[in-house]
Amino acid sequence: MLTMNYSKDSVRSARLVFTLLILDILLGPASPLGGVQVSLIVIMLMFAINWPQYLQHINPWRSLLLLSIILSTIYSFAKEFPDTVAISDQISLTSNEIIVENVKRCLYILIAAALYTTIVRVYLKYQGALRGRVDSVLVVACLIYLLFAALFKWSPDIFYYLKSIFFIVDVDVSGQIELENAGYLKRYSFILLDPNNAGYYILMISLFLIESASATKLQKLIAWMAAISAPLLNLSAGTLLALLGYMAVAMIFRSRDGGKGGQSPSLMPGRVLLLVTMVALSGVVLIYLTEISELISGVDLIARLTDPDYSSGGRLDKYFLTLSNEIPGLIGMGYVIIFDSEYFRPHSDHLRFIYSYGLLSYGLVLMIVARNIKNARSYLFAVPAIAAFTLNSLLDETRLLYTFVALLAIVNAELALRGKVSVPRPF
Repeated sequence: MLTMNYSKDSVRSARLVFTLLILDILLGPASPLGGVQVSLIVIMLMFAINWPQYLQHINPWRSLLLLSIILSTIYSFAKEFPDTVAISDQISLTSNEIIVENVKRCLYILIAAALYTTIVRVYLKYQGALRGRVDSVLVVACLIYLLFAALFKWSPDIFYYLKSIFFIVDVDVSGQIELENAGYLKRYSFILLDPNNAGYYILMISLFLIESASATKLQKLIAWMAAISAPLLNLSAGTLLALLGYMAVAMIFRSRDGGKGGQSPSLMPGRVLLLVTMVALSGVVLIYLTEISELISGVDLIARLTDPDYSSGGRLDKYFLTLSNEIPGLIGMGYVIIFDSEYFRPHSDHLRFIYSYGLLSYGLVLMIVARNIKNARSYLFAVPAIAAFTLNSLLDETRLLYTFVALLAIVNAELALRGKVSVPRPF
């Protein structure tokens, strides 16, 4: 099925281009054109030019998902928005800016679809010859993350100065005011905006390396260093929960497959003890994060989950109250959610999809996930993405979204090469 032969020069060139692409997605500065990396703009243009050849191989469910997102964006043109909507005390959006934001976010998702398709096709074309380069790039990302963390701890001013030079588009946004007011600038955010997203980002990369069969012991050691330090560096309870979730699920899979892999089932008590110890230590870390969060932003982490006052971020009650008071439609209202002439921040992509892109889109997302559950063992790296989707947002920052999409495409291509799934179709 995938037995094409290529010259050494062709493979060498493909490895170079593929390495630069992954490097740009993970670490490259965003361009002034749309706030995404240059390589992604090139991919989108190439995808648009070659779109006709994909029509006969499209995946109907993912294509329907994209269509529902596009229709929700178009529908937002017909909605009547207030002339001005306040996002915070310092930031507001006009009705025209709302439309622009909706279109921009729709384009970001289309770029993600083009990126997924491109990586799958290239990876399958060269039959996995690119995997070693992937591991190397991910290790570089972990090392730079740790290096920047040391710089941030030593001198936050120098860190933000360098960040403003190389990532000016990422930093120079109106949302920076809101982040500053929330105390986020006192937390390590690496080259992202939100420190929570930075935690999910590096944890995804680290877990991908840890689960990689081709990664060396040194590469996995570096990945573990980045993974364990992420909750403390980013002061993110979500990152801590994602790391714990990964450890618990990975332990279940390894215990279930112990006999098959030649490992003794007698290791089970030791693994349980290790997990209990990690949970206990994580409780101490969570208390630490709670106290630091309260010192930085004046808001207790536990209160953010339980306080029904929206202004203090009581998210659990916010979710239930929203779903009970606002009836979602089959098609959504576009990325920017407005209820009763007021801006609504969902703090969860579950609510984001339900209201921004409709129940149809949300149902399709759940169905696509369910269809791949049989290969869940191969998707352990995605635990932080699930946490981000649930607790914060996987969509808000494109670097986090595209990192997930790139790693997902590589995993699906490898599963296809091993014959565990059919060759992935484009969106």
